[in-house]
Amino acid sequence: MPIAMFCLLPFLGVILAVFHFRKKRFYVEHLVFAIHVQTFTFLIYAVALLLPDSGPASWFRVGCLLIPYPYFVIALRRYYENGWVLTVAKSVGVYVLYSLLLIPAFVISVFVTG
Repeated sequence: MPIAMFCLLPFLGVILAVFHFRKKRFYVEHLVFAIHVQTFTFLIYAVALLLPDSGPASWFRVGCLLIPYPYFVIALRRYYENGWVLTVAKSVGVYVLYSLLLIPAFVISVFVTG
């Protein structure tokens, strides 16, 4: 999955640029934001992988897996300065489009690296 996410990073920048085309930002700014969000996601998932599967830490592990989406919404709100309703709607759209790209890329990376 990390290989697929890394390869699709430029596409996430394009998706963000399309959803926020009225902000008059350069593509590189959207790409840097995408890098920031994916770095945070990788760090949180790394923490989740270090936690044990059983006991009270398993609940913390589940929480770590759920943190990236609220963080993404808050980061979108702060960076692009939209209202909450528009930010949540755009974040769902970005996640759906990105997932549509990520699933086939993940399957391809499994066949290439597996």
